[in-house]
Amino acid sequence: GTTSLATISFNEKGNLAAYAISEGGSDWNKIIIIDAATRKQIDETILDVKFSGIAWQNDEGFYYSSYDKPKEGTVLSGMTDKHKVYFHKL
Repeated sequence: GTTSLATISFNEKGNLAAYAISEGGSDWNKIIIIDAATRKQIDETILDVKFSGIAWQNDEGFYYSSYDKPKEGTVLSGMTDKHKVYFHKL
């Protein structure tokens, strides 16, 4: 399978970055947060993110959006009419 960079966003100071990756061509992404200087992951990986950007709120955290992941059937069967916005606090 392939892995691609879906989006990347740096905080205003440039010392933190959050990036989303897509694996195997899926619309479902993972967001990984790193210290930009050391390139080390600094927080948990956020799973099940779909069709989202990343918008920092100072150094406190960032906003992202997603949909409910389907519980039954395939991932293609899920409804995408309930878009939700989340804030991930660091």
